[in-house]
Amino acid sequence: MKIKNIITVCLMCCGFAVAFTSCSKNEEAFFTATEYDAPRILNRDLPDKFAGGVPQVYRTINRDETFTLTIQVTPANYTTVTWLIDGKLKGEGTEFTSPLLTAGTHLLSIVATTTMGLSTSRTFYIIVNPLENDPTSTSTEVSERLLTPGAPAKLSGEHLGGIKKVSVNGQQVDAVYNAADGCIEYTVPAGLTDGTYSINFIDASGQEFGAGRVTVVTKPTANTYSFTGKEAGGALTIEGSFLNKVNAIFINGQSCEITAKSNDKLTVQTPAMAIGSYVLTGTTESGEALQFYNNSELLNCLVDAANFKVTQETTLLEGNYEINWDAAICHLTPAQLSEVPVGSTILIYYEVPEAEYHNLRIVTNWWNDVPGGAQIDVTADTPNPYELTYTQEFKDLVMEQEGMSCVGFGYTVKSITYK
Repeated sequence: MKIKNIITVCLMCCGFAVAFTSCSKNEEAFFTATEYDAPRILNRDLPDKFAGGVPQVYRTINRDETFTLTIQVTPANYTTVTWLIDGKLKGEGTEFTSPLLTAGTHLLSIVATTTMGLSTSRTFYIIVNPLENDPTSTSTEVSERLLTPGAPAKLSGEHLGGIKKVSVNGQQVDAVYNAADGCIEYTVPAGLTDGTYSINFIDASGQEFGAGRVTVVTKPTANTYSFTGKEAGGALTIEGSFLNKVNAIFINGQSCEITAKSNDKLTVQTPAMAIGSYVLTGTTESGEALQFYNNSELLNCLVDAANFKVTQETTLLEGNYEINWDAAICHLTPAQLSEVPVGSTILIYYEVPEAEYHNLRIVTNWWNDVPGGAQIDVTADTPNPYELTYTQEFKDLVMEQEGMSCVGFGYTVKSITYK
């Protein structure tokens, strides 16, 4: 009996030995992959997929920090690794240390390519926070971010008094500080082609400070990618650049009659459609697609199709307005509000990104609360959309006090409608 037990234990040990030997061989085969194998980036903490079609944020640092990263690749002996920041080659090898980056959002791409031409990559954002008192701009105004080459432009911000130049995609131009409007005025470099570029402020010493991104267009472009219509159809006005060269607009493939057009505005008659979401596209005289400016993500971009939502509501304002206690960011004028019938419900649609706190307040341009708009802390239980009843008292107040603004901090207004 004892001898039988000893034999059983010996057989079990032999089995474990075989299992461990097999594992060892598999690992050795994996790490000694040949040049014919597809490359892999082995770091598990790197984002490897786009969320909703856009890259994810990997790391947030301050402007006075360097960004350092080491990666592992296979087949290690046959793979070259290159590093690109905002589309420009910045290094090669498995270890990378970037020089100090300007404040803003930077797109980092890691590309691993084998000697046989096989490649894989990781692409994600690095967010760089400015230091206190740095010249900065968080403006989301389309008029300041959607530009045409050679045209005058401006960019609002803070601590801009010492700025002497602006750099767009590395091309520097002279800049003038307009203290009254709190902005830098400059001329867009004439040689830029269609695309999205980093823009930097430059002071008298030559130091650059990140000011976000701008999108340059030379072709017919609408300044938004989201539109709203009514069930019964009606006129739809599209604003943008070079729109006089648009020859057709389609909603879900159905042609819309163009009733008026100029360089910066295009009006079409939309068909009667059921409540729902549709695709809006257009073509130009040259046969190219009409471009739409999508500024809803970290990286502004141009797309060739827009959203068209049919609803019972009428849209007063639509975009991507990041609220930070500035009444000019998301403002409705008395002229816009005069179209709203007394007794209507005003709906404010918003998103709540990560922030230290979330506070919503609706005021006149004189910073008096509108009825129902007193300051509240936004929580998961706060209604979205946030609704206000447009009474006669409400109307009289905003007409006298120069309109209505969404203020507070830590939320982003997507649209304001009424029904």
